[in-house]
Parts: sequence; structure tokens; C-alpha cells
Amino acid sequence: MRYLKEYEIDGLDINREFIDIAKTKNPGGNYFAGDMKDFNTGKKYDVLMCLFSSIGYVLTPENLTKTFICFRKHLNDRGIVIVEPWFTLAYQVI
Repeated sequence: MRYLKEYEIDGLDINREFIDIAKTKNPGGNYFAGDMKDFNTGKKYDVLMCLFSSIGYVLTPENLTKTFICFRKHLNDRGIVIVEPWFTLAYQVI
């Protein structure tokens, strides 16, 4: 976060304890407690990032669709979504 001081940063987490941690690390940010499949910040963004394999907490195809619809609702016209999945070297497709 220290590299992003020039940017306005909002954060979302379902766990309020993690919101509190984020506030201590970046007190200038705006933070929201909510589920990624149905949150509403009332804002639109140029970039929406879903990092650290958080997308893995979405357990059903239906909720994954809801999540990406929710992401899209929060994007500006030319905005982008960045999703960082977690893969290990041991991962194999069976």
C-alpha cells in the first residue's frame, strides 16, 4: 500500500477484523465490510483487484457469476478487473 499513496484506495473484506488491520496499514483508505458477491460501495472504479486468491472463497458457479456481475457494476466504462488466483507448482489437472 505504501507504493499507492497517489491513488484513492478502497478495500472490501467480509471479516471486520481484517478491515481493522487494513485501516492501521493505510489509514487514508475507505473500507467496507461485505461479501464480494453482493457488496455496494456506491462508487465506480477504474481498477478493481481481487488478490491473494480471495476468489477461491466463492464456492459455487452461481456465486461466481454474482461476484463478477457485482464487480462489473462497480467499474467505470473502461475499467478493468484483476483477479489473482493461487496456483502451486504441485497443481495438476486430473
